[in-house]
Amino acid sequence: MNFFEAQDKTRRNTRRLVVIYVIATFVIALLVGLAGDVTISFLGGFGPSAAYGQAVPLSPLRTGAIGLIALAVILLATAYRITQLRGGGARVAQEMGATQVSADIDDPLRQRLRNVVEEMAIASGVPVPDIFVMENEAGINAFAAGFSPTDAAIAVTRGALEQLTREELQGVVAHEFSHILNGDMRLNVRLIGVLFGIIVIGHIGRLLMRSASHRGGIMRNRRSNNGANVAVIAGVVLFLLGAVGVFTARLIRAGVSRQREYLADASAVQFTRQTEGIAGALAKIGGLDVGSRLRTVDSEEVSHMLIARGAREAWLNAMASHPPLDERIRRLNPTYLLRGAPEPRTRAPSMRSHALISALSDDAGQIDVTSMEPGSRIGNPGDSEIELAAAIRLGIPAELYDAAHSREWSFYLALALSLSGDPLQRDRQTAQLTTTVGDERVQRIRRYADQLDDLGSRFRLPLLELCFPALKQRPAGQLKFLLSLVETMHGLVGTPDLRDTVFRTTLAVSLDASIHPGRSERWLTTHLERRRTREAASTLLWLVAVYGHEDRATAQAAFERGIEALGTGGRPADTDLSILDSAHALRQLRGLIGRDLERLIQALITTISHDGRISVAESEFMRMVSVALNCPLPPVIDGQVAAALVHHNGTD
Repeated sequence: MNFFEAQDKTRRNTRRLVVIYVIATFVIALLVGLAGDVTISFLGGFGPSAAYGQAVPLSPLRTGAIGLIALAVILLATAYRITQLRGGGARVAQEMGATQVSADIDDPLRQRLRNVVEEMAIASGVPVPDIFVMENEAGINAFAAGFSPTDAAIAVTRGALEQLTREELQGVVAHEFSHILNGDMRLNVRLIGVLFGIIVIGHIGRLLMRSASHRGGIMRNRRSNNGANVAVIAGVVLFLLGAVGVFTARLIRAGVSRQREYLADASAVQFTRQTEGIAGALAKIGGLDVGSRLRTVDSEEVSHMLIARGAREAWLNAMASHPPLDERIRRLNPTYLLRGAPEPRTRAPSMRSHALISALSDDAGQIDVTSMEPGSRIGNPGDSEIELAAAIRLGIPAELYDAAHSREWSFYLALALSLSGDPLQRDRQTAQLTTTVGDERVQRIRRYADQLDDLGSRFRLPLLELCFPALKQRPAGQLKFLLSLVETMHGLVGTPDLRDTVFRTTLAVSLDASIHPGRSERWLTTHLERRRTREAASTLLWLVAVYGHEDRATAQAAFERGIEALGTGGRPADTDLSILDSAHALRQLRGLIGRDLERLIQALITTISHDGRISVAESEFMRMVSVALNCPLPPVIDGQVAAALVHHNGTD
């Protein structure tokens, strides 16, 4: 599915979910009010003066009062659960009993999982998610959770690690990345809070019955146990009404989840360009006795997030959170149902192609935009991007790779990445850092920076993305301190260049999502027809035109082409802009979604490609925009890298 169409569909599903939630909430509250009034009427009232056995008339006022109380309980429960989940994807994974894969992991299965997730993240153009394993689960299952790609987490069961081949594990991870890229993940987390509010009445009913049973039962002494009697009856009534909530919740979950699983399966095939991975994983789930069931945690609340059912099959197929396995496999590769899953195709284990690494290290690379459309790759990485990501990961020197995964040294690698490329300015920056972090750590930062210089610009953003899981393990205060250090260092440069701005913006956006998980600008949806949004889009187009073209006349022509592609007309309010103004423009544009966002991205690509070429710096500018606007853009593959990929594939 087109990424922007998926965003629009997710927004429609969210609105539909809100409508269904409102209707279900009012219906359940009304039923609770009626049931409560009938119960009180039947018992003859409530309290010391209640005349048991003498019915009192029904009261609309009493019905409304009880219904309002039930409504308040449902709304408060929903708000409470959503607030709990604001910890982001990591919070959901921890609630499911998952353990985060440590930075110094030496287990080959967990190392393989980390490699697969990192390659998929780099290929997709998103920060590397937190990685978790459900150690006590022998079944094959997985899920992705979070509000945005910058606070996402991916969790798999121990059974998935032990039972799946690398290609099958890659298919499962690609399936979960589809949920991340298409916005399903955000809807899934919100759905947890919504469904909790709907089923909370049933939970209260069970609590009342348990509480009353401990106080002496129903019939032993009516006068002394009036309160217990009412509590038990109220508990039974609420429990039965709660069954309506559970039934409604399961229908909502099934309606939201089932079709998206087919789409995620198809996306996994599109990402990896082979069906054996995801189809083989689903076939193994069907062949195992334990299948995909989760035995140590209650999967009811999160069943819609899992790659396959976490509990027994639903007695009514319409209520199942997932389509039947046989149907999913049939759509992917029907021969699996006839002869079982064959062994997946494997490639040569080594990706260390000298030509490919050399091409990646060459900063002069350009892409011929007449032969490629970078915008069509948004949210749709392919096997070339995944192979490129694997080459990037393997091309990183061991010391830098280890530092990116270290809770301690990732902090200083981020500082090394923020250093200026000019030797004199770098000396000023490191002198300032010495007063803050000490000479010994500055020496390490300089060593990292020297290796980065040899590595080339294409590795800088992927390395930063590899740092995020380790950085996010630090307290919020330390992350704010890191951002302040980067701001200070960039302030020493004077006028920052495009590279510095790209790095600082990417770091700030990603760390802000960790400091304030769950805070989403998507609630503040904007449109290009609004004046301020239109001006911000014009500003961004003007900046990319000026910084991407050598002379003012060419920049003006590129800007006009971009405005034409945007379709809004106008020009920036001030043409004497600096790259620093991009931050304000991006903040104004963060509410764009769907078709409007697609128009902006296409206009930016049109502006950049006016001269027929896209430089590494310009592609990094696009990556900065994509991170800031939660619009995953895979790395640009230029002609030299594409030729190296062809050569590499021919030797596999």
